Amino acid sequence: MQLSIPLLVFTVLCVGACAYLSVVIRQAYVHSLTSVEEKSAGIIHFYRARLRVLLSGAPDRMSILCGLHYLTVHLIPLVAGLSFYLKTDANFLVVILSIVWNMQLFQRVFPGDSDAEDQT
Repeated sequence: MQLSIPLLVFTVLCVGACAYLSVVIRQAYVHSLTSVEEKSAGIIHFYRARLRVLLSGAPDRMSILCGLHYLTVHLIPLVAGLSFYLKTDANFLVVILSIVWNMQLFQRVFPGDSDAEDQT
């Protein structure tokens, strides 16, 4: 097993950025002036709303930070796994596990519309 120092450094930077952005997003959620129903929906609702603002084409500072956080959370398992160069086919497992991680993350953040359930 060999270690890729540049990928390991990038992993540490991604984890640090993710931790910092998590704190910043949490503080922005706590200090946001939204309605009671939005506050009761939780931080995931706030996070989703910021990501939708980013994808709508009118980004603000918080939506960009949420987008960077989302990107770092997606990159961490892949880069961390590939920083350890295995001389076997286990590198394929790292890629497969990171794909599963990304699919689960996407399903948790964007679970789908609840309107489709109401119509059936």
